[in-house]
Amino acid sequence: MSEEVLDKSQIIDELALIAGHFVNIAAAVDNEICRTIQGDCESDWDSARDAVGEEFQAISPHFRMAVNLPSNELGITALEAMSSFVRIRGAFRRIVLMIDMLRDVDFHQVYMDSLGSISKKVHEAVDALHTMVSSYGENRDAFTEGRIAISRIERQVDEENIIISRQIEVTEGGDSPFVCYVMRKIVGELENITDYLRDLAEVVEGL
Repeated sequence: MSEEVLDKSQIIDELALIAGHFVNIAAAVDNEICRTIQGDCESDWDSARDAVGEEFQAISPHFRMAVNLPSNELGITALEAMSSFVRIRGAFRRIVLMIDMLRDVDFHQVYMDSLGSISKKVHEAVDALHTMVSSYGENRDAFTEGRIAISRIERQVDEENIIISRQIEVTEGGDSPFVCYVMRKIVGELENITDYLRDLAEVVEGL
């Protein structure tokens, strides 16, 4: 990247590249959760995990654009967007670690459908973000359309999480075993990601 100050279109291009890496990460995570829950999705986690690690590494150089951001409102807005990406990366990293902990362990029945549904919605939200920033050049309404789509998904994930919480209370009597505890943590991180994506979409819409 040159040392020249970035303009709006260049910032959007960089955000689109970052979002593209997260699409691949979200897909790998969703495939593994789907495989574990339903058994009808293809996922070689050993290979997928290595690929996810490469995606994480590929994201880091894009954050160097911070040194080229303009010293004005556009730069501040872009910095907020990058901060949201940092939070999303952290949440996905924690999910990867927890998937490792649950290798070869059967998931608790009560979580199956809801966890799978939330995972798919997170993947959908990341895709929506990528489309939002990568298609702006051809569609000036892309930011608004993306923000609306991501906000809708975020609300759906919140509703799914409420269902899971109620199921836990009824079936476990407040005492969740280890597997259920870790799965609940995965759900929590997935929900956090949709919150961060919603915030990010709102920030990007203001570019």
